[in-house]
Amino acid sequence: MERNVIDTSESSQVKMPQSGIKNDTLFALYRTQLVSSLRQMTKQQSILSSLRKLEQYFCGHQPTQELARGFLLQYATMKPSTRRFYNRVVKEFMNWYGDAGRIDLNVPTPQDCSVSTQMIEKLLQAIRSKRTHKCSIERDSLLIELTLETGVTRGELANLRIKDIADHSILIRSSKPYECRTIPLPRALVARLRLYSIRKSADAKLFGLKSQSVSVKIYRFARKAKLKTFRLSILRHKYAIDLFEEGATVATVQQHLGHKNISSTKVYYDMSN
Repeated sequence: MERNVIDTSESSQVKMPQSGIKNDTLFALYRTQLVSSLRQMTKQQSILSSLRKLEQYFCGHQPTQELARGFLLQYATMKPSTRRFYNRVVKEFMNWYGDAGRIDLNVPTPQDCSVSTQMIEKLLQAIRSKRTHKCSIERDSLLIELTLETGVTRGELANLRIKDIADHSILIRSSKPYECRTIPLPRALVARLRLYSIRKSADAKLFGLKSQSVSVKIYRFARKAKLKTFRLSILRHKYAIDLFEEGATVATVQQHLGHKNISSTKVYYDMSN
């Protein structure tokens, strides 16, 4: 079990909001507590060095989950031990600060983006060969193929409605209207989606599944296809890499994936070159 960088108990946390505290004072306070909690000098120095980088990255702005994630994405293509180290340091700092929230510390690696046509075909074959609930074969196949064509997340798949399907595209909805995006779709896939949903009302959910149910289904089909490390997010990673290899700009891929922080998109750009 990994040891905490610093005591993150309630008594040691800075209570949010603390926007009145400047970053130099905030980090100085954290470093003081950190040094007193660590005995190994070499570990102290490496953590203090990473904290200086984090403070410089924040550039005077109040620490937020989005900034913390942007910082971590700089190390996405480095070796696993380096990524784990920075992940742990940033997570412990944000815990201490009181704004850990749901920071996504898992950044895509080249291995995550490595998926072959044969792997996808194995997954689809596992769906087609279901012995029960055969009426859901088309739905489950569309989950895979739509993700390949759009790079949507499991939550976005779950939230899709019939009315979001247009003649040549699909509307990906967000909780914030200004963050919704439209992604082109092949005509053949549009035709299949319309045929699949022909008896549903315009406001009905396209797949009628919760986001967690989507993940569980893909996990079970991957196990059946003997793809032990396969996850739905791998298809999103592949979609981003494919866009770059086809000549798309960083701005275009950012818009298609719905990234708020362009640093998230640049991870895929670096992998494609």
